[in-house]
Amino acid sequence: MFKGQFIGVVDKQGNQLHEGDYVTFYHKGEDVICQIVYVSDLAAFCLKWKDDYINKWFLTPDKYLRVEAGVGG
Repeated sequence: MFKGQFIGVVDKQGNQLHEGDYVTFYHKGEDVICQIVYVSDLAAFCLKWKDDYINKWFLTPDKYLRVEAGVGG
């Protein structure tokens, strides 16, 4: 399986996070899964939600847990 670029941070269990990885975290009372994507206009890695919304806030990887590829898609 192809691994995207290492984004320079690790999740809360010390796993390296890469572009294209799916992460899970607790948000507004539920566990959600998002994909890490690169947004060129911001020159930053952001989270893409299931509805294709791209969150343009800085990542907070200490709250994320990487999940198996393909789980969120």
